[in-house]
Amino acid sequence: MGLFGQLLLFSIAVILSDASNIPCGKAFPCDTSSQLKASEIAVAMFGKEQDSEKNIITAKGIPDALFWVAAGEARTETLSLFNHTDAELIYSGHRLSPSADQFVLMHRVDRKASERARAAHVSVAMSKRLALLGLRERDFRFGVPSKVVETVLGAECPLPSLEKCSGTRYRSFSGVCNNVANPEWGASHTPFSRMLKPDYADGITLIRESKTGEALPPRYSVTTLFAHWWQFVASDMVNIVPGQSVIDGQVHALPCCRKGFSHAECDAIHVPTGDPAYRNRLNCLPHARSMPSARSNCGLGPREQANMASAFLDASNIYGNDPERARRLRHFRGGHLRTASNAGFFPDVDASLRCQEPDSRCLLSGSDEVNMLPGSAALHTLWVRQHNRVADRLKELNKHWSDDRLFDESRKIVSAQVQHITYTEFLPLLLGVDAIKKFGLEVHSSGFDADYDMSIEGATMNEFSITFPYLVWSLFPSTPLYTEFNNPGRIFQSRGMEDVIRTLLAATIAKPALRMGGEMKNAFMKDNLEIGLDLVSIALKQGRDHGIPGYTAVRASCGLGKIRAFHELEDYFQEEIKLETITNLYDDVADIDLLVGVMAEKANKGSLFGATMGCILGKQFQRTRRGDRFWYENYFAGSAFSENQLDEIRKTQLAQILCKNLDLTRVQPHVFMIEDLYENMGIDCKSSMFDEFDVKEWRDGEVRQELPVSRETIEKVMALAKTNLEDQKKRESGNIKNNQRRFTRGDPLFQYSSMMRAKPEAKKVAQISELLLETTKLLLKGEMLREDEKLPELDTETLQMILPDVDVTTFINNYTAFLSADGQKTVEDCIPKMLPCDHTTRYRSFSGWCNNLKYPHFANAFGPLKHLLPPVYDDGFDIPRWRAKSGRPLPNPRKVSNVVNEDKDFKHTKFTHMVMQFGQFLDHELTHSPAARGPNDEILNCTRCDSHESISVHCMPIRVEEGDPFFPSHYPNGEPRCLPFARSLLGQLNLGYRGQMNQLTAYIDASVIYGSTDCEAKALRTFHGGLLNFTDSLQHGVLLPQGQQEHDCRSAPRHPCFVAGDERNSHQPGLTMMHTLWMREHNRIAETLQKLNPHWTDEILYQETRRIVNAQMQNIVFNEFLPKIIGNDLVGKNGLMPQKSGYYTGYDGTCDASISQPFATAAFRFGHTLVRRMFPRMDFDYKNMTEPVDLAMHFGHVEPIYNGSSGGLDSMLMGLLGTPSMAFDRHITSALRNHLFMRRGEPTSGMDLIAINMLRARDHGVQPYNDFREFCGYKRAKTFGDLRDLMDVDAVNALQEVYESVDDIDLFPGLVAERPLPGALLGSTMSCLLAEQFHRLKKCDRFYYENDNSAAKFTPSQLNSLRKVRLASILCKNSKYIKTLQPNVFDMADDLMNAPIPCSDIPAIDLEHWKDRRHCDMNGRTIALGESLHITPCVTCTCTLEGVNCNPHKVNSCENLSKSFLLSEIAKDASCMIQCADIMKRR
Repeated sequence: MGLFGQLLLFSIAVILSDASNIPCGKAFPCDTSSQLKASEIAVAMFGKEQDSEKNIITAKGIPDALFWVAAGEARTETLSLFNHTDAELIYSGHRLSPSADQFVLMHRVDRKASERARAAHVSVAMSKRLALLGLRERDFRFGVPSKVVETVLGAECPLPSLEKCSGTRYRSFSGVCNNVANPEWGASHTPFSRMLKPDYADGITLIRESKTGEALPPRYSVTTLFAHWWQFVASDMVNIVPGQSVIDGQVHALPCCRKGFSHAECDAIHVPTGDPAYRNRLNCLPHARSMPSARSNCGLGPREQANMASAFLDASNIYGNDPERARRLRHFRGGHLRTASNAGFFPDVDASLRCQEPDSRCLLSGSDEVNMLPGSAALHTLWVRQHNRVADRLKELNKHWSDDRLFDESRKIVSAQVQHITYTEFLPLLLGVDAIKKFGLEVHSSGFDADYDMSIEGATMNEFSITFPYLVWSLFPSTPLYTEFNNPGRIFQSRGMEDVIRTLLAATIAKPALRMGGEMKNAFMKDNLEIGLDLVSIALKQGRDHGIPGYTAVRASCGLGKIRAFHELEDYFQEEIKLETITNLYDDVADIDLLVGVMAEKANKGSLFGATMGCILGKQFQRTRRGDRFWYENYFAGSAFSENQLDEIRKTQLAQILCKNLDLTRVQPHVFMIEDLYENMGIDCKSSMFDEFDVKEWRDGEVRQELPVSRETIEKVMALAKTNLEDQKKRESGNIKNNQRRFTRGDPLFQYSSMMRAKPEAKKVAQISELLLETTKLLLKGEMLREDEKLPELDTETLQMILPDVDVTTFINNYTAFLSADGQKTVEDCIPKMLPCDHTTRYRSFSGWCNNLKYPHFANAFGPLKHLLPPVYDDGFDIPRWRAKSGRPLPNPRKVSNVVNEDKDFKHTKFTHMVMQFGQFLDHELTHSPAARGPNDEILNCTRCDSHESISVHCMPIRVEEGDPFFPSHYPNGEPRCLPFARSLLGQLNLGYRGQMNQLTAYIDASVIYGSTDCEAKALRTFHGGLLNFTDSLQHGVLLPQGQQEHDCRSAPRHPCFVAGDERNSHQPGLTMMHTLWMREHNRIAETLQKLNPHWTDEILYQETRRIVNAQMQNIVFNEFLPKIIGNDLVGKNGLMPQKSGYYTGYDGTCDASISQPFATAAFRFGHTLVRRMFPRMDFDYKNMTEPVDLAMHFGHVEPIYNGSSGGLDSMLMGLLGTPSMAFDRHITSALRNHLFMRRGEPTSGMDLIAINMLRARDHGVQPYNDFREFCGYKRAKTFGDLRDLMDVDAVNALQEVYESVDDIDLFPGLVAERPLPGALLGSTMSCLLAEQFHRLKKCDRFYYENDNSAAKFTPSQLNSLRKVRLASILCKNSKYIKTLQPNVFDMADDLMNAPIPCSDIPAIDLEHWKDRRHCDMNGRTIALGESLHITPCVTCTCTLEGVNCNPHKVNSCENLSKSFLLSEIAKDASCMIQCADIMKRR
């Protein structure tokens, strides 16, 4: 069967994915391998066996009468707690009473809390008495029937029990019914949960004491916005209320320091004599125990504390924890939250609070902590604005929606955005990559989540509640913005919101350590006094009050090992902490408070805190996610977002929220990290880098002058041109024979010319181009033409524009077809150009033909480079630019190189040498303009200074001037010395100015791996299993196939060079390494696809693999590489960042992706300034393992690839990853400036690549630097002083030393003289030129990997898998040596944001999505294409062309459901249980 037939069959076959949009998980038990028994599920969900009276083992030895006695005494004790007069409870005589009252107002009780606290006090008091009678904790939990407790306590247990929870779309404000089986789990006013059982002195309620029985002692580049977000999250999940009195509706702190006052809930803080802050002022700080909360059904047992906030990450701090507060916050118009009528876009004022703002204005929000700090107020205000903004957009879209619908949907969206920011931006920085993975905190890039677990109690852990809200205070600097407690006044000032947020974005947190600022320790909530409360003491008191075990116990419970003695802490505590300080405070190591221990621990690598805090945080945020029915990624019918809505939610960034709701023009993308000069440089708020959250998913040419040239005139002039060229050919053949020596092996010019040689196809194009250029010259001269045949008198610029429009295709087509390398195959074999184009094809052509269906030749291999501005030739058409603005000659390129580009050793502080190496690899993917040759394909030896006359018109030798610092100006025989340079091969196929060829396709199509013609591609294949050819070496691993593609392999025959898609692959060992790894990646994928699809032919395996590899390369370029080199700002402005989800719809069938002249000759040669002369060879720990590879000695030498004793290819790779590149500046290594292709042992035999760059641009008619400054929107320089806006003074001085005028400056030296653009590696104009080119490479490529191309697009699941690929994953998968690697290989590894991680943790492509079948497999179940199947009673899955698509459905009748499915099946389906919890309880 032919190729066409194979591909036709393949296009009919369906590539389906096993992966469903709803993955198998706890909530969606589609995995039949691990199913619980129905009884186990019932117990987990409803505790039926536990609650059943017949299954309870009643406590022995305690008569029923004693239960009554204990209950009576407990009621009496509780009554005494509340038996105080109003006068006793109100006391303002203490100096800190105002501070204490402010603190209480931020943590107020309400009626519900008081009722539950009374019930809790009775239960605790009763438990204390029963414990004295011998009951153990287990007896309290399982040995006392709940009915007995309820009967004994009677009216003291007023806790309502919910009979029914429905599966609503929106969460309740309090969190009740989040879990339909256990409605109060995680709700506000309910107890915290625990990691460990409580550690009270009496086992029930007394505050924790020392293990000895003695009293315990009292007490980075990350922005402060991070700390405020931390505080914001804490206020959402935790609200601990101290004991307090409520009199006439007003709350007051208990007067625990009042002389003679006694209250069981008082736990005053004793101030020791000599205290540095309070001495001679106070001896007591008021403090009361935390309000307790009763267990479900008033269960007995140790004291538990109330959490007045819902435990879920539900934005309750914005919307409130109960319906009453929510009503106060609503405007009841357009779905809005209420704003102050006289304060613009600020939350309403809360008159019940007292703030220290001059007008005593306090903001009203879901949490009273809104006024804690100015930054807290700013964040709350931000989210009120965001809510109202979302509501407005929803209303525009759905004008029929009610106020309630708009409010509820906006709240749902905002809550999801808060969750997304917390888990994608906040937690990775707080916890580090390892912990994120360990605790399963990664969010999905697409589809739904199915790991909701109804058996997880979503309540906030007590260990979390007494550490998380307080640790953050150690991060705040001791400056006014962070110590203005209870004073939101700053945000009311003119541009106050913006000023506060800008400060938070610009200031860094303090290094996490065992310390807090003085304001937190003695001035918290100070009120017109120099002193206030001690927040640290409050935190420590709360930990002991809550019965939280000591640090060592919690650490051990996390599996981190037991600590039995103080000296063992040395291994885990920060070095600056003196253990004697700890031992002086604590009698026993087990006494160390949890908060003290986690603050003292050494930070985990990549995290801000140590292992114990990481454990607490990981467990908490795991249950916060897994225990939340309304988690934004869940799939449950009725409450879930749609997949498209989820895609929009996933676009959320906090930076985007700031931009949309504040008057900011720029902001760094990662707002929790300080702005830097690289990828976190501030970018324009309007940049497309910030994907616009779109609510749509919530919807219920120029006329050109014609040139009158007849066909007859063209034929006549072409005949003359042909005669002229034949004469030139004869003349130059004689010159070469008489004046040019033969080349010997290793000659630098032979090496360079071999790398710059033209392919056979290019040579034939050049012959036509020469004829057309000579024809143009004759037409312009008008000699031998009649008056009516001559061109009209037009200016050069007009002729440049209109001559190319003259139709010469008829003449071009008359020339014979050109041959491939073997001299046998015609152009139809190597570059087939069939018409019409096949718009249904799945694969690219190798040459780029028909990528554009309307203009099939656009951006093809062997096509011309594209000018962005009219070319600058001296005669307008052919002669290179050689005159300065003054008319005198331009400066010698070698002189410019010596003055402007002298070698200086400045290393980059951030980027690895891999930036250079990948850049060179990508350059060889995009451009290759060959050099001109002699009439019989001879290399032109242009070293003679008169070679333009004595050898060829294409010679442009570079004179070595007197005083050159490296090269002698004359040969020993006195002959002047020149460096060789030959002009580029012609490549235009039209009349007009000289054009140059790109013999590669312009598209990012992996031609560097596969070749740019069919013939090249076939030569690289094995035609077995879709594999590329390779050399299998036991000693060196899989290498590229060996061959003579290099033509002048200097390390052969002992170390042969290689063959690859680009013939320059053996130019230097680092480049060879990159080629080798990508060849391995192709073969790795092909082998995997063959295992997945054994029926695929070699052709399908090859083409599908090529398609995948190409997509990976594009993703790395646009997602990873470009943001580093040109910065996020330009990436965003030019739409270069890949989508986060969905397809790209910006393809333009009218645009041409051809490589631009300034890009090819200057801008994309930026890597030359990054090159190090020495390439270190490193081991897997980034330590030098042997002598480095000297680049100057290894042009064309590949022996380092074979040198196994020095680590071979892998040590080269590790060296690129572990070594900084040279800084981007005008200083360039001597290896390129003096030693290019140098012959070993002959130091002055090399060439100057930088001089070549300059002369190449002049040869191509490329406009000078100043023209492109203006092109890119910068002010045209009139004097050298004007250059200082983009250049440093020393760079300007260097340019002024060699150029007469700013208009003379060549493009390359001008570009590299610029300062790096903020947020980028490169300078402003160079970045602009790259952005312009890559914009077209994306927009003009019909096969761009994200395109919604019906014939060739990837499925959504395939696309999402491709988007995970980074260069790190390619390197890991194809080097057996690498075990750990920094995720961002273009950045140097560090200990926080880019710490090396195991290769197994680096996301890689999942090829399961390419499994080909006519049906779908859903965990052992087969679904035919187009058919649906009930996977669980309430979830159906359909087999579609794009894989398995599952959807939960709404249950209309739970009775009918129970008749259709077994109760055991329903019990396993969380989607069913949420909707039918009531009927399942009864059964």
